[in-house]
Amino acid sequence: MAKQDVSAADKALIDKLAAEFATELDSLGVRVANLERNADKVKFTGKLRWQYDSERYKHNHPWNKAADKTTYRDGSNGNYVMFRLTPTAQINNHWQVRARIDAKDFTNSDSTGTPTLKRAWVVGNYGNTRIQIGKFHPYVDTELIMDNVISGAQVSFGSKVFKTIATAGRFDLYNAWPYMYTLAKESPNDNVSNYQSLSFDYNNQKNLELTATYHHYNSSLFNSDRFGYKNAGDTSFVDDANIFCLWGDYRFAKQWGVTAGYAVNTEAANYNKSYTMLLGYGDYHGWDHTHAGTWGAYVAYRNLGQNVSLSSTYTLDAGVRGWEYGMYVTPLRNIQAQIMYVRGKDLMYHERASELWSRVEMFF
Repeated sequence: MAKQDVSAADKALIDKLAAEFATELDSLGVRVANLERNADKVKFTGKLRWQYDSERYKHNHPWNKAADKTTYRDGSNGNYVMFRLTPTAQINNHWQVRARIDAKDFTNSDSTGTPTLKRAWVVGNYGNTRIQIGKFHPYVDTELIMDNVISGAQVSFGSKVFKTIATAGRFDLYNAWPYMYTLAKESPNDNVSNYQSLSFDYNNQKNLELTATYHHYNSSLFNSDRFGYKNAGDTSFVDDANIFCLWGDYRFAKQWGVTAGYAVNTEAANYNKSYTMLLGYGDYHGWDHTHAGTWGAYVAYRNLGQNVSLSSTYTLDAGVRGWEYGMYVTPLRNIQAQIMYVRGKDLMYHERASELWSRVEMFF
């Protein structure tokens, strides 16, 4: 029926068969149309990741002041594979359901990773207003403060250039590595912190982005002297963390850019500041994996106070300062390789700390 260059005899036969099977053809057309319409409602993306990392710290437990300073933590090597699936389902013209499912396992194991629901939330778009509810990543100061998920709600509004983002919910301190995670393991009934944030973002859609954010956490786990966490000028302890952060990224040339950030926790007397300074070339953030031949490199100096950077995105752990060197390479479309090396010292003992971290990802 689709062919145009048929003989008159064939055309007559096709018309006869079309009339004979008209009901079946109509039914098939309906089924195909429904399938296409439903397929448009659900979309799947994801990635397959292989990663190797190696950590070397002077102490077995740098957050434990009673640790033996002569010991080394030399056995922390990781080699794993992870499969991630991120479905998106359209509910109506305004709302979507989104999720993220991860299955991860170490490559030296014969077992298979158990799929885990990492995120599940709904997204509503009404003009320039965006609403998110559920278990999701707030993407507010993900570098210095918290590259992790919360359970709660977020509202962002404004234009593409100026945007205000308000977030409230709960944050699991098991995800705050390694210091608050340690306290959460010791007090499993107090591992959840209340969380609120207010962020103001400027993005000229060309070469400059600036963000100012206030974060507030509340949990009894903050009421501890383990990391010098006390109210400045007072001997009492507090249950709150009030963190103020400024962050910016500026492309001053076609291939060159800088990133800088500073954060302070006004409720902590010690280890209460974090900052980062980065100089990058090319795709130094690794955001573009769709164009073959794309690459980028960077050098950065970071200081991550453990009472500020609860769950940062960096290779350095909280409580460490030092230099980080990294590179992203996209040899083929949707295949990206990354390598990072960190050399520094822990803030508490001023002893050496180093990490080597490499990854290959395939996106679909």
